[in-house]
Amino acid sequence: MIRQTQWKNWAAFLLLILLWLPVLALAATEAGKVLSTRGEVSGAAADGQTRALKRGGVLFQGDTVITGADSFVRIRFSDGGSLHLRATTRFAISEYVFKEDGKKDTSRFNLVAGGFRAVTGAIGRDNKAAYSVKTPVTTIGIRGTDHEARYCKGDCGDLAKQGITPPKNGLYNGTFEGETVINGEGFKPGQYGFTNPAGITIRLPKPPTILTGDPMPDPSDDAEYEGLGTDQGGTPTEEGEQTAEEGGTAEKGAAAAAAAGTGGDGGTPGGGTPGSGGTTGDGTTVTDGTEGQGEQLASNPETGFFNIPLRAQQVVILECPI
Repeated sequence: MIRQTQWKNWAAFLLLILLWLPVLALAATEAGKVLSTRGEVSGAAADGQTRALKRGGVLFQGDTVITGADSFVRIRFSDGGSLHLRATTRFAISEYVFKEDGKKDTSRFNLVAGGFRAVTGAIGRDNKAAYSVKTPVTTIGIRGTDHEARYCKGDCGDLAKQGITPPKNGLYNGTFEGETVINGEGFKPGQYGFTNPAGITIRLPKPPTILTGDPMPDPSDDAEYEGLGTDQGGTPTEEGEQTAEEGGTAEKGAAAAAAAGTGGDGGTPGGGTPGSGGTTGDGTTVTDGTEGQGEQLASNPETGFFNIPLRAQQVVILECPI
């Protein structure tokens, strides 16, 4: 009787281990490595434990990468994708599986605060539905993409020293290559968008200064950081990175901004002139007040802003944030 009880206990113990093995394996999935850092950069594991991140540091599924003020980090994922995070950013690697067979590969991220620029790797290239970035106001989908985004919630006044007025709260996005999709709205190279806290997405008539005023480094520069080994107390290229982030040209960003112009037809940036404005994707007219200042959205007398019927129970009024 005693032996039978012991056998049952051992069987239950082994069963528990077998059940936990997939969970442990999933939690230990290596997602990528840190190429370089500047300032204070840390990683918070799924269990809440935090660690400082330096060049060569490993990132796992479930980690949240956190950057402090005046900080920056470059990350290379195992599928070849790259990620740059701005200062004061929280970016979670919610789900990441890459086994090169393409069947169950997935990369799901969560932008909690701050901003990023990312280039999708093999996962997004082979299965576009397997890649997404969740944000507090919407989810970003891709179609083979080099893109950027920044979420503002009363914390985007860092460019005030450059004379840039803090923008309205919401998500600002731009596309350099490929296409991003937000709430069914596609954004091709040189196109920018804004999603307000209510989850309404519009196409912007020109690049938002919250992105172009502080351009992110071009991911194509990441190659020079490959194979540098583990950081031993200092990154010799930090000064160069600061120049690239705070005053860099980001060639693709400049090209995208040039392609975007300051106006456009049908909501597509390009071909406009300063102060000419443009139209959103649904035909709503966007006009400039004074060049370089915020636009005012004109309303249709029958449908109101963004063709939302005035007879509806709730009317949402959204101003162009740039």
